[in-house]
Amino acid sequence: METAIVAIIFVVQIALAVWMWNLYQNSKRDLNARIAEAPMLLEVHNLQRTVKELLTAIEDASQDTTARLEVRCAEARFLLGTLEGRLSEVEVQEVLASSEQKPQEAITANTAELLVYEARSQDVASIDRDVASPFTELQDVENVMEEDRETLYQRAYALA
Repeated sequence: METAIVAIIFVVQIALAVWMWNLYQNSKRDLNARIAEAPMLLEVHNLQRTVKELLTAIEDASQDTTARLEVRCAEARFLLGTLEGRLSEVEVQEVLASSEQKPQEAITANTAELLVYEARSQDVASIDRDVASPFTELQDVENVMEEDRETLYQRAYALA
């Protein structure tokens, strides 16, 4: 009976030793995994900070662009109002001139009409250029943002 108790204690001690060895190996594996993750976590935190800075820069740029667009739209409205005023003045002059017009004066009136039309076309073209300019600036910002996003993805894949 004594040998049976000694044998059972010996088997229990072997089982405990095996269980402790497994526990030690699992703990060692987990610790090594955490040590390996530390640089990756640091890099991820740096990437998050960079992304936040980029988003802030993009928001600032979009607010600046919006402000410029509003100013240019106000200028365009002013120019359109001025052009409409000039156009109405020219129309009034044409009505007055057409009632007292001679053949030579008709040719001069047509020339003046063409000059007014050409000036209006040039003003509209300059307004179009002014209004289109911020959109191209915004598109440039979007292109830079896309390039930065691709760089971030490449760095994330390189870390994975």
